[in-house]
Amino acid sequence: MKSKNEPRQFGFREGKSINHALRKLLDDIEDTKEREHYVIVISLDIQGAFDNLKYDTIRKELRKIYTESNISETLEDILSNSKVTI
Repeated sequence: MKSKNEPRQFGFREGKSINHALRKLLDDIEDTKEREHYVIVISLDIQGAFDNLKYDTIRKELRKIYTESNISETLEDILSNSKVTI
């Protein structure tokens, strides 16, 4: 099965922590500066974003992507039976 993961996504992926994301960002900044280009970084933290996800839509898309395995069932179970504490 072909992977549907975005290679630039760092959250919720094994071996792709916030530290990896920050390292990639810093490397990109350094590379850009070495080429004598300008660098602008925009960072957003959307309060309550996780609480406002449309889980029905996520479940529907998971079923489309993972039609030949039980991955969608496992992910749906995680979405249905999870609590988020901050």
